[in-house]
Amino acid sequence: MANLHKWFKVNDYKAPTSSRNNPFAFGHQTDMTVFEYLAANPPLAAAFNNHMTGYRLGRPSWIDPSVYPVRERLLDDADSSSSSVLLVDVGGNMGRDVKMLRNAFPDAVGRVILQDLAPIIEAGPKDELLALGIETMAHDFFTPQPVEVRGARAYYLHHILHDWPDDTCELIVSHLKTAMKPGYSRLLINEHIIPPVGSHWEVTYMDVYMMAIYGARERTEDEWRALLEGRCGLRISQIWNAENGVEGVLECEL
Repeated sequence: MANLHKWFKVNDYKAPTSSRNNPFAFGHQTDMTVFEYLAANPPLAAAFNNHMTGYRLGRPSWIDPSVYPVRERLLDDADSSSSSVLLVDVGGNMGRDVKMLRNAFPDAVGRVILQDLAPIIEAGPKDELLALGIETMAHDFFTPQPVEVRGARAYYLHHILHDWPDDTCELIVSHLKTAMKPGYSRLLINEHIIPPVGSHWEVTYMDVYMMAIYGARERTEDEWRALLEGRCGLRISQIWNAENGVEGVLECEL
């Protein structure tokens, strides 16, 4: 952030659109992305994981009825076989969101799977997750989904796409599209949805941070539609907003 003005000066004051050429990379004199930089600096990676856990405390959870009606939209018509996959939390870090799901709906049938990179899965609370019936799976969301989790009822992304510019988001979503079962699977995107005017201060400062650190952005509803429907070829079936208007859920289908 201290070098933000310098980056803009040498880049003709244009917003960054690259995960490798942005104020973060400029300030740290690196060609790595933020996540590569964290992986190369384990103490920073541990601090980042703690930050992500702490950041979500005290906020409305995606399973709150004011945010997303889980039972009506996911559970009531889900495959009732125990071998079916109910939900895959893609890039889910320490598993806070899937733990909330299992605790809130202990009767939900189907496998719940937490995916993230191997070092994050290894550092996570695997015993606690296992006790709740949550499976862990090392996976890079830039690669195709494993065969065993294809056709899941839902794939869930929480604060993933706001970390990446549009072309990278398109790649991430393309692998999920391939895994989705037409007429059954849903892609749930839990993100900030910025109103066109009168935005909450939290999303406007987050937009600046996403720009500076990732070369990415927070998005308005129109920008989400342009990305998910226009570029990724999905259909947004409905959008649910949290009561405070900061985070919401975009539900997408093939």
